[in-house]
Amino acid sequence: MNVRTDSVLSLLCDSAGGIIRIIRDDIRFADGVQGRTGVYAVLDELNAMKFRDFLTELYEKQAIFNWEINLRTGDVMKTFYFNGGLFENNALIVASDYSFGHAYFYDEMMKINNQQMVSLRETIKKLSQEMVLKLEQELKTYDEFSSLNNELVSLQRQLAKTNIDLKLAKEKAESADRTKSMFLATMSHEIRTPMHGIIATAELLAHSGLSDTQRKSLGIIMDSGHLLLNVINDILDLSKIEAEEMKLSRVRFRLQETIDHAKGMLRSRAETQQTRMTCYIDPQLAEEYYGDPTRLGQILINLIGNAVKFTYKGDIDLRVFKLSGGGDKQRLRFEVKDTGIGISRENSEKLFMPFFQVDNSLTNQFHSTGLGLSISKRLVAMMDGSIGVISKEGAGSTFWFEIDLDFATEPLHTVNPVSTGIQERRRPEGRERSSTILLAEDNEVVRNILILQLQKLGYEQVITAANGEETLKLWKEEKPDIILMDNQMPVLNGFDATRRIREMERERGMAVYTPIISVTANAMKGDKELSLDAGMDDYITKPVLLDKLREVLDKWLAISDFTAAGREEGNEAESGMLNRKTIEDIVALPWDEQDRELLKQLIGMYRQDMPGKLCLLKEAVEAADYNQMGQIAHAIKSASVSVGLSALGQLLAGFEQHARAQDMIICGALLDEIEGLFKESCEAFDRMIEQTQ
Repeated sequence: MNVRTDSVLSLLCDSAGGIIRIIRDDIRFADGVQGRTGVYAVLDELNAMKFRDFLTELYEKQAIFNWEINLRTGDVMKTFYFNGGLFENNALIVASDYSFGHAYFYDEMMKINNQQMVSLRETIKKLSQEMVLKLEQELKTYDEFSSLNNELVSLQRQLAKTNIDLKLAKEKAESADRTKSMFLATMSHEIRTPMHGIIATAELLAHSGLSDTQRKSLGIIMDSGHLLLNVINDILDLSKIEAEEMKLSRVRFRLQETIDHAKGMLRSRAETQQTRMTCYIDPQLAEEYYGDPTRLGQILINLIGNAVKFTYKGDIDLRVFKLSGGGDKQRLRFEVKDTGIGISRENSEKLFMPFFQVDNSLTNQFHSTGLGLSISKRLVAMMDGSIGVISKEGAGSTFWFEIDLDFATEPLHTVNPVSTGIQERRRPEGRERSSTILLAEDNEVVRNILILQLQKLGYEQVITAANGEETLKLWKEEKPDIILMDNQMPVLNGFDATRRIREMERERGMAVYTPIISVTANAMKGDKELSLDAGMDDYITKPVLLDKLREVLDKWLAISDFTAAGREEGNEAESGMLNRKTIEDIVALPWDEQDRELLKQLIGMYRQDMPGKLCLLKEAVEAADYNQMGQIAHAIKSASVSVGLSALGQLLAGFEQHARAQDMIICGALLDEIEGLFKESCEAFDRMIEQTQ
């Protein structure tokens, strides 16, 4: 008896015929679709159409039976009967070469269910085991967490106590720092005020007829005063450096001038000690660099001063040379070599520590605070450089430092005092002696000394005020050319008095701007900024030396003279605003109605174009864009001169020069004057046209 052997294919596929899983494969169907994912890949066109219809009807009816579709088994095409049903939104297909194949369909369905049940039981068992393990781990973790939490609570308590201790320590340190700053500020102010009396009076006496003995005694007074002043400055500098409040500037400067200044400060002391001072500068060095010339000069003065201090009847040699360079940068080495007493190796290692002194006997002999070298080391470090000493006791010392500096590649624009437009107006008139100076100072001694200093400089018209209220009253009544203002005064201090003056100038639309110079004994960080923020224009500290006083007065009276000049003479001032020759070159005299109309159109176009350029100039000033400031001022100057506004052109020429020199203080002061003179010049042009009818 022959037993029928049926060939069965069962599989799961999606609605597009993609095979998900082959469950039973008696006909080696998988070999035909190897590397391919869909049933259609092994069907010819006709049977593919039948299979597509089969899937469509299957998804519509949920189950269908006995669809005839030919499949290839080996090399023979054979008819199979397809049965199908939906299982979890996929098609379960069972194909058999026996027409009653739906029985196989049920068998396959049961197999899948049984497999799923077995899989489900295994999954449940596995999950149960994992849950038990996880629970054990969680219990263990909980125990560990509880232990850690207890430790954390303990640490939090300790941290809270530490925070309280730190807060108290911080408040104590801040209080100590405030006390230190207040002490330094107070001591600086209280010492500088009498020091002004000593040094300034001695300086005035030095200009009078003295005998050799008197001059020698006076020299001792001045040297002692400057020594005490240097001690004060060293302490303030060290305080700023330790508080990280000292900032280095970056300006363009001439190295030769910085070196000459440092040597000049100490040349007389060296000559007194019969010490010869020489200097060598490497010709490979650039003429101009970018950096902080003030602090560089301070380092040189400290090192040269140290050499002078410990060298008697000997030689001091300052050498500056290039070590290396690339691009716009050079590494410079400065050496100060002396033939003085020298230093032992042990002391050399401690030499740059604050307040360190080699020997008490030497201290008594040479007068040293032990701060200069420490400050120099810190300044060199701020410049990313290095400093050191090579010395042998009894054989002299060589102090050296190395720093990198960017050198300037273009010539420095300098201001010719004769061509600024400011000096040209004031020098011939000799306004130094006719300028009125308001001196606001509550200390009678300082006030009298400053009056003597001003008289020495040729200023005879000096009016004085002892407090801020008197200053305001005299400013209104006397209309001074400049105010020298002490910051700390009774009744109304200098800051508030300055603010009141600036407010009244704005409210009254005053054309003449009064420069106000802070003359104060306060030299701590922020004192200068407070003065400028209040509306003052410049800042000098006591003791005030004649050269510094002359410099600041020359600078600010130049602006005051120029802004005031030409406003007191009526028609002369108006004629001074215009260059009639330039205007007559544009339209020759006599002028008829058509000529006057042409001039009106000319000034009209100028008047329409200038406000926009003045606005650009103001924006450039606010952005401190010196290059743009110079270019815009040059353009406005050219336009102004071409239409005959000579005074405005002259003022703009001065502005342009100061912009090239990067002098923001003077540029800011001239800007308001330019705007006012522009309006006045246009009005003067209009009146000139009307007067020629």
